[in-house]
Amino acid sequence: MGSKQKNTITVIGEGITEKHWLLSLKDPYPYFRKVDYVELEHANNMAELEKEIEKATKMGYAKVFCMIDMDNKKEGIEHDKYVALKRKYAKPIVNKRKGIDCEVRFYETDRCTEQFFLYYFSNTTKPFQSYEDLEKELHRYCEYEKRARFFARHPLHDYFKSKGGCLDDAIKNANASVAAHDKGERDYSYSELGKMMEDIKNAL
Repeated sequence: MGSKQKNTITVIGEGITEKHWLLSLKDPYPYFRKVDYVELEHANNMAELEKEIEKATKMGYAKVFCMIDMDNKKEGIEHDKYVALKRKYAKPIVNKRKGIDCEVRFYETDRCTEQFFLYYFSNTTKPFQSYEDLEKELHRYCEYEKRARFFARHPLHDYFKSKGGCLDDAIKNANASVAAHDKGERDYSYSELGKMMEDIKNAL
């Protein structure tokens, strides 16, 4: 358990959406084959996320990247749990005796990962009051269903590309949304997944 440091990344996502999107990147972007993935059994469960982070650090991963949907973490108890988790892992986890030297990063999207999918097609700044509103906007560009059966039939990256979407545009649009968020121009419709993509590429 963690006797040797792995120079690789594991991504922890909150559901099947994130899993299928990352899997769809492995063929067009070979460096993604070096990225492992963990799907939480229960979405939005901070206790389970913490457990998976601890497991990954003990396995010797150099970096643990967490994909976070903000739709239920902007206020209340879930917000407090999330803030506490980020605070706990604000500094790298180092245990030289056990060969652990791990950096944990959190990448937020509001409302959820589908916001980044929308950036494949549009630099939208619309506020979405619900997931259904966001999905309806995505349907302007392509059919989309948040179901394993749909994902199995439509490898997401290639599917978005076939409908006129572009990952480079998604990264650019996502980074622009974060810049607007950081400037205080808005606290909605943003995604740090463009930054995550860049961090993965730079780390491998």
